[in-house]
Amino acid sequence: YYAPIHNSYSTCNVTTSSAGAVGGLVGYNWAPITNCYATGNVSGRDLVGGLVGLVGGLWDSTEPITNSYATGDVTGSSSVGGLVGCGGKPITNCYATGSVTGSSNVGGLLGCGAEVTNCYSTGSVTGGTYNVGGLVGYNWGPITNSYWDTETSGQATSDGGTGKTTEQMKQEATFGGWDFTNLWGIEEDTYPFLQLQWDCIGSKGGKDAYSLGLNWDGLTVYGYISGNKITAPVSNSTDWHHLAMTFDGTDQKLYVDGVLETTTSPGGTIGTNSNSFHIGRSYIGYFDGIIDEVVIFDRALPADEIMQIYGTAHKILYWIE
Repeated sequence: YYAPIHNSYSTCNVTTSSAGAVGGLVGYNWAPITNCYATGNVSGRDLVGGLVGLVGGLWDSTEPITNSYATGDVTGSSSVGGLVGCGGKPITNCYATGSVTGSSNVGGLLGCGAEVTNCYSTGSVTGGTYNVGGLVGYNWGPITNSYWDTETSGQATSDGGTGKTTEQMKQEATFGGWDFTNLWGIEEDTYPFLQLQWDCIGSKGGKDAYSLGLNWDGLTVYGYISGNKITAPVSNSTDWHHLAMTFDGTDQKLYVDGVLETTTSPGGTIGTNSNSFHIGRSYIGYFDGIIDEVVIFDRALPADEIMQIYGTAHKILYWIE
């Protein structure tokens, strides 16, 4: 298959007993794969990957796999990886968390392949005695700023990359050279995640102006004003919630169901740009849920007015500036 794959995902399990490459999203591909993910389990024979089974030639430095991840368990025989079974294309800003089981060329991220930059894996890795590694089973290219969890993987070695403890893998300081401003995110006691996993509710040019959304875990609401992030917990992501964010030039406040949860004091002004205001849309896709009655005010509403709005419209989501 030779066509770019962007902003795509798969959630199904994939199983085959036939020979040939198999992946959670695509079996075999030569073109770029960007902003994609797969969450299902994958099982095959050879060239098995959580996202893609086989990519590119032996070493094609163009058309990489970027900003993508896989979370399902992967099982095969030879060239088995949590993200990619085997491939010559660069893998950049990606991760895998599923367990990986095979016999040879087995890795938490990549079974066998070339260049890897700013990537990590955390799943358990089980294999035979030939080319088994926490991050990469067998590699013929440079691996830069990439890591695996030595405790959860059960592997002390890898054909490239750096092994870290679980505690270290949950610290931003571990990941030198990574972009935690525009690309990656990390919260207290979590592994890094891609910001594309934030489920956007409303945004005008992203966090440089203002945005509001649901975090990757489904239990945290986030908001941005001119790059300043504010978060608050929500009890669940299956019921309706009323959300409100205000900024008065000094304090940025986030309310959940009429109650003030978090306050920061960044000061300054709200950023401006020429971007349209998008509801339920980000560059990776669309909000996975229902949004109703979005409103933008030209003033910072006080707490009692927000509670009044919530009290008269329990099932309405408001966006408040």
